[in-house]
Amino acid sequence: MSPLLLTLLACRPDPDPVKPAPDLTERLPQGAVRAGVVTDAAALFGGLSAEGQLGDVKIYNDRAMFIIQGDRPGDYYIATGGGVVDADIVRPEGQPGRDVVDEWQTMAGLGRLQRPETITVVENGEFGRAWVRVEGGEVPMALITGALESPDFIPNLGLQITTDYILSPDSPLLEVITTITAAEEDVSIIPGDLLIASADAAIPWRSEAGFDEDADAKSMIVNGYLGTRNEGAWGMVAPAGGVLATSAAGDLLRSLVDAASAFGDTVSLEEGSSASFRRFYGVGDDLAALTDDWLVRSEAATQTVSGVVEADDGPVAGAIVTILVDGAPYTVAITDDAGRYEALAPAAGVITTAAVGRGTGLHRDLPVGAAPYSPYTTDTNRDAALASIAEGALPIAQAEGRGVASADAPDRLGVPATLTVRAADGLPFELRLDGGGDGDPRLDPGRPYGRAALGWTADGTISLPVEAGTYTLLAWRGQRYELVQQSVELRAGEETVVDVTLAAAYPLDGWMMGDPHSHAAPSGDGGIPMEDRLLVAASVGVGLHFGTDHDHIADYAPLLTPLGLDGLLNTVLADEVSPPPRGHVNAWPLEPGQGSNGGAWLWWEREIQSTDEMFAALRAQHPGVVLQMNHPLDSGVAAAAGWSPGNVSDSGRWTEDFDAVEVLNDGQHEDYFAFWLDTINRGILSAPVGVSDSHRHLAGGPGVNITYLHMSPDPSAYSPDTLRDVMRRRATIASFGVFLDMDIVPGTTLTGAGPHTLTVTARSPSWIVVDRLLLLQDGVEVARVDGVEATFTLSALQDASFVVIAEGDSPMTPITSGLPWAASSAILLDLAGDGWTAPLAGHRPLSPPARSGRGPRPLLVEGRLGLGEAGL
Repeated sequence: MSPLLLTLLACRPDPDPVKPAPDLTERLPQGAVRAGVVTDAAALFGGLSAEGQLGDVKIYNDRAMFIIQGDRPGDYYIATGGGVVDADIVRPEGQPGRDVVDEWQTMAGLGRLQRPETITVVENGEFGRAWVRVEGGEVPMALITGALESPDFIPNLGLQITTDYILSPDSPLLEVITTITAAEEDVSIIPGDLLIASADAAIPWRSEAGFDEDADAKSMIVNGYLGTRNEGAWGMVAPAGGVLATSAAGDLLRSLVDAASAFGDTVSLEEGSSASFRRFYGVGDDLAALTDDWLVRSEAATQTVSGVVEADDGPVAGAIVTILVDGAPYTVAITDDAGRYEALAPAAGVITTAAVGRGTGLHRDLPVGAAPYSPYTTDTNRDAALASIAEGALPIAQAEGRGVASADAPDRLGVPATLTVRAADGLPFELRLDGGGDGDPRLDPGRPYGRAALGWTADGTISLPVEAGTYTLLAWRGQRYELVQQSVELRAGEETVVDVTLAAAYPLDGWMMGDPHSHAAPSGDGGIPMEDRLLVAASVGVGLHFGTDHDHIADYAPLLTPLGLDGLLNTVLADEVSPPPRGHVNAWPLEPGQGSNGGAWLWWEREIQSTDEMFAALRAQHPGVVLQMNHPLDSGVAAAAGWSPGNVSDSGRWTEDFDAVEVLNDGQHEDYFAFWLDTINRGILSAPVGVSDSHRHLAGGPGVNITYLHMSPDPSAYSPDTLRDVMRRRATIASFGVFLDMDIVPGTTLTGAGPHTLTVTARSPSWIVVDRLLLLQDGVEVARVDGVEATFTLSALQDASFVVIAEGDSPMTPITSGLPWAASSAILLDLAGDGWTAPLAGHRPLSPPARSGRGPRPLLVEGRLGLGEAGL
């Protein structure tokens, strides 16, 4: 049987007449189903990825809800309407929505989407089912054609596409039937589906593989996600009696983007003929809700698997129970308040179960029931999420700190210990707990970043449930503070309280600690909610957060008050403009905008003739913007332009119109710093910055990849104009663990022959050891002093630039294996006072810019958005 259950069709019956729009805000009883155009915002639901709007179509019953995007521009990376943009279970009153769907789309081949011309409510549910039909032609996925700067890369085949969404009462499965007609010529296509869910709120799960993303899964019934905090399950589900497709096309797409996909074999259609394929989109309380319904629809022989998960302190609610058939994961059930689980399984095969009660291991000092925040949902849903973060809401049960059941007692979990850590000063800090180990990767989502638990608190106290055992506890607050590390023994059923003192190693007089590059949920590759990003920043000593999500202008400011971070942290509205062929560029500070993705400059919708033109367009859209070259030699502008000292091989991809350069990104600085020095020597003046580029809680090293900004350290005193002034003065220090206390502010221009005297002290806590200070003149070392204090003489026979570097030879354990390093912005010496003159000539092109780069340009990019020619 074909994985996509393809059937050649001669014709389809005409739909029933359109029915009047029903009330879509009403909760439905069992046996009811409904569909209609959304005219009341109360019909929409929230969640981390929620983006439904008035004019979209809602189709729902008493347990599942779906929003089909109307014919309007959407958010995230697919603007085209007609696909599912939001999906959630029908939640009890008092529990905010938990949508995790970024995109859920049908494709007629990789990157070929349906272009909706009509979206019709065929049946509104009055007669027992709800049916929505989307009809239209085809349109290329602009993200791919834009990334390749080749509008014609995905050719128009003249397809006509009809997608029917049909929902029955009492079912979590939305039947999806797509009919593709070769209207103009003979064609060969690979039909399939793409589900992109928020990686920060959902864990990938596949039949046979379970939670193990590296395991093979050849006969999938479900390919989807389980909510990280038991919020629900979302997935593509096979047609009744069939299995989901697996193919090289799907594997390629999975390698390009974090997504669940199902692509079948190539289908050949003669002109005028059609083919249809069926499958389901499902959303349920757990994966068992989806597989149970599928088994019933498949009329398969089944057996009921049930049990009660218990511990010494009673039944365990919110445990993850994997049901295995012949040793392979078949589905997942979540235990109810009585610890009970139940699921259907095929009648044939040996059934085993395995319970896990660890939870995520990620602990935020937030009230129970706190819901994730979405910048694109309705005002009502945003307000509900913010209220839940401040005050709590109806919680979702999740077993935490109870470990993994043994094979001998698969329904038996442990009793958690409780660890409470308190900082003497009541300020934010981060807690890390090392010890324990991972279980079977198919059954256990795993430990956070290889640790037993992580925690962040805004008010200096955090309590968390942990499996009993002996651990290494680490409490820290970033590179300016001393840290506490000690062994701690935790006993089941008991609370252990640890008091810590995290003393500042030096004051921040006139300097703000910022991280001008980090990501969260709005980024397609972000793995952390927006609220967590702010908590992490504050907990590791950052005073100024920059919301540089890929191709989004997402405002984090509404979260500060409910998180309790007023006066402790401020946030800069920003955007990482991320066209793969031209390099990534941060733009900040910005103002809230209108349109898709918060008014971001959507490069894939524009024909870019040159990088100079792109930068000019960004400045025109955002007056006073600071443009920052990100990781310049790794999917950055310099790499795209083929930069080498003094040369660029593609001047159409080069620009000198930048204000800042990342000389430090996630501990890497040697090549980036050399690039920046060369540009200074050629008269391109910019400020050096150090950034984490963090996409998750710990990734990128938040707290030790820092930019010191010469402005008030009080977050409440921040203003965009103050930040612009700092960057105009180039008054920055890029820091990997070290603060350079200099009596001449970095970025200053000195006049006259002098000599000028510069006094420097490298400051750091005891766990960061600085061994020497260096002075560079025009990028060349001219002085070196061992220790942490130095007095340098700044003098030259012609105009010059001076940069101070701090270095250390010992790793900054226990936080990172990296070595301490910091670099100041360049101090300029203008001998005659007639304007500073660079020592070297500007860049010259090695080859003429024959084109701006229109056409496919393969890029090898690891860990960043990148697309190449092969396979598309």
